Amino acid sequence: MVSTVRWGIVALLLSAALSRVCAQGFMVQPMRVELTPQPGQALEQSVKVTNTLNVGTQVITARLDLLTQSESGGWQVVPRQSAEAEPLLRRSAWDWTTLATQRLELTPSQVGQIDLRFAVPAGARGFYSAALVISSEPPNAPPGAVAMVVQFLIPIQISVQGSAAREKIDLGKADMTFHPASQRAGVGGRVEDIPATTTVAAAVQNTGDTYTRLSGRISVLRQSDDHWQNVAIAELPARGILPGSNLALAQDLHKRLPSGHYRLETVLYMDGRFRGQQTQELDFTGDPTVTTVSANVELVFDPVVRLEVPLG
Repeated sequence: MVSTVRWGIVALLLSAALSRVCAQGFMVQPMRVELTPQPGQALEQSVKVTNTLNVGTQVITARLDLLTQSESGGWQVVPRQSAEAEPLLRRSAWDWTTLATQRLELTPSQVGQIDLRFAVPAGARGFYSAALVISSEPPNAPPGAVAMVVQFLIPIQISVQGSAAREKIDLGKADMTFHPASQRAGVGGRVEDIPATTTVAAAVQNTGDTYTRLSGRISVLRQSDDHWQNVAIAELPARGILPGSNLALAQDLHKRLPSGHYRLETVLYMDGRFRGQQTQELDFTGDPTVTTVSANVELVFDPVVRLEVPLG
């Protein structure tokens, strides 16, 4: 079972009928563990935990899980015992990472530490990862109160030095999707209107052994009679990708497009270097209320204004 944990996100165990909150608060440093060991090296790393409450003793627990990513690039936690863990083990540091501290009892403002020990295998090379999840235990909430639990995900990212690791990013298909106008619940119970729009996305997979930063762009062209009309250019968001992960680099065009035959030209960069490009055509079902679209034309203006004033 894959569970998503965001840094510093508060998990609330609550009922709408309850009005009071029994809070748990603590800080964690660092928010990411990054190591660059040699093969066969043993090393330690500590994570500091500070109780930010001013009353009572707070119990903090820690556990190690496997780390992966959602399609959008966000961190996801996979328990070692789950069926999804097996394909992740090859590039995981879970097997050779020891959690020396699993429980802390901290008085107000007290600082404790969680100790991690790493025994890097002699044959290791490339990038490995794991997830350190630090949580507060639910307090004994009085009747009518809500127990609030704080949970932090600390990504463990290990780049083993030495022999060069294999870099390989596969660029898959690009796609385009029309999203009709909709509504969602906003702050204070207000309803927010979401305008209709079009998004584009490029599928990428890291089949190598390194952690890589990706960026790129997708040019959107619409067939008009016997020529192609450039209607949009989407700069894809920069994302890091773990070995074995599959991402969809998506971007909102912030415009409605009509149905028709389109061409998507994708350019991908890997750690700032050109990785490759791909062109594909597709029949797109767009906004039925839109029949035409303006071309995406770059206008260049001369910033210098010249005035000639006659003498006298």
